[in-house]
Amino acid sequence: MVGPESVKSTDHPREYLPSREQEERLSLLGSIVSALDAAGVRYAVAGGYGIDGLYGALTRDHDDIDLLIDDAPGHIDRTRQSLENIGCVRLRTKKSGVEVFTHVPTGTIIEIPTWAITAERTRAHDALFLPDFHNARLGTLTFPTMTLGGHEIYDETQSQRALEGGWGRYPKREHKNWLIRELAKWEEQGIYPVAKR
Repeated sequence: MVGPESVKSTDHPREYLPSREQEERLSLLGSIVSALDAAGVRYAVAGGYGIDGLYGALTRDHDDIDLLIDDAPGHIDRTRQSLENIGCVRLRTKKSGVEVFTHVPTGTIIEIPTWAITAERTRAHDALFLPDFHNARLGTLTFPTMTLGGHEIYDETQSQRALEGGWGRYPKREHKNWLIRELAKWEEQGIYPVAKR
């Protein structure tokens, strides 16, 4: 057995039990993953759900769903159509170019930066951010997410955006840093919650 069940941390701040709202959001994430996979979109689940997926378990409440989309021709349009097909509407585009949708039935916000936006800020190779296979798991749901290195760079980018935008300190940074440290320990030991390719 690998993942959180086999390696227990002594410094995790608390045990997490998902609320009904979080279970609904996880179900929505499953619908999004299925729709994007069916549409042939190259994407990665980013943010909190992504890092929790590498960890193999939900560790906290998530307010939104972050997706990173390949900016190759057709991927953005197929993403928009896929989201509309499952009850999402486009709210706006942020100054940064990030598109914001809401899932009408649950009120969940979905934020979508393209690979071009992320690449411009990170200058990292796309293999860190857009894997070609499902490398994360939450319960029975599997999905692609950034590698551990990609999450570290993405987290730094989020923190920098928060500072530039005058929003103050990125609020989830301490928890994400804890998860990144745990995952780095596992990586050193060759332990992965989802089979590594």
